[in-house]
Amino acid sequence: MNRLPKVFQNNIEKTINNNKKYFYSASSNNEDRYIKTVSIEEELDNILNKKSLPFSETVIISTKEKTYRTNIIYRSSSNIMTIDNDNIPISSIISLQRIGK
Repeated sequence: MNRLPKVFQNNIEKTINNNKKYFYSASSNNEDRYIKTVSIEEELDNILNKKSLPFSETVIISTKEKTYRTNIIYRSSSNIMTIDNDNIPISSIISLQRIGK
């Protein structure tokens, strides 16, 4: 058998962080798998500080106990009030996704 030459392989000395912001899967259940780039407080500020009315935008709020599909009316320092008269502690919110009008 002939002896083949070695293949050159360069040493990689740094950590590689490719594709940390992108996700693709063939399944349609991708709602639970996304990378959070904005904190919950910043997202609440973005929703409530718009020029339009804050309760005109539907959101999905996932907490440790339950998932709500509702509109946000009011935010205090530790809770948010929804249009369905639910009082949700901000500390229990896992994810907050905007759906739109």
